[in-house]
Amino acid sequence: MLNEDQFSAPLAKIPKKVKQGSCLETGLLIDTVLEEKITVNWEDLDFFFLGKVEERSNRPQEKPKEHKVDLIRLGADMVIPLGGNVYDLLKKKDLPTQIQSASSCYLFDLYVKGGTQPFRFDSSGTNFKAFLGEEAGYSGEINLLNFVKKISPHTLKIQDKSVVLFLEKGKNFIPIFHSRDEFSWASFKKRKKE
Repeated sequence: MLNEDQFSAPLAKIPKKVKQGSCLETGLLIDTVLEEKITVNWEDLDFFFLGKVEERSNRPQEKPKEHKVDLIRLGADMVIPLGGNVYDLLKKKDLPTQIQSASSCYLFDLYVKGGTQPFRFDSSGTNFKAFLGEEAGYSGEINLLNFVKKISPHTLKIQDKSVVLFLEKGKNFIPIFHSRDEFSWASFKKRKKE
């Protein structure tokens, strides 16, 4: 578990979330969610980091609504429900009180020389069709990974090990994080080492 002191540095450098953009011959044209349009030349790229975030959460289970159950008598000992709540019929009271849900997405931080904030590409929030054009696939996850492959020839000297492993061995080698904060902290730390 990460403590509060570990978050102080990365939180000062909140990523600029990328909404969409396009690949140019000389670099990238990036549109952020704050409606900024920024052109980044290939030679200005400083470092980039790739990871998968798998978040789990619990939410309360709602109790089933009570319904009247209509029964049909088929014989001396056979009764079947026609509608309503089977749990009431069976007198089942040990329903789970919590439901566990999980979500995952791929994140990609791109740092520019002299910049303090990374550009954050998110498989669930960035429109990669604008970057990839005809090469765009049917899901954000596939499009983010295709985007990384597309720009990687321009970034060979600045790739983190996470990117190198992905390019050489596939997406099963991308590091997994349990929250976006944990990913941000790892991205910030790795960039400081470079």
